[in-house]
Amino acid sequence: MNWMRCNVMVRGWLTSAMGKEIKSSIKYAPTAQAIWTDLKERFRKENAPVPMN
Repeated sequence: MNWMRCNVMVRGWLTSAMGKEIKSSIKYAPTAQAIWTDLKERFRKENAPVPMN
């Protein structure tokens, strides 16, 4: 299997597990790695809301 086929396969796995709004925001990402990097940045703990007591 060449790189392009693997990339398409992984992109499919990633996008099939996403909601519509996330999917629409990454649809122009050129590679599965770009999608993964975007998701990692978007959902890292530093970006999570902090509960106020």
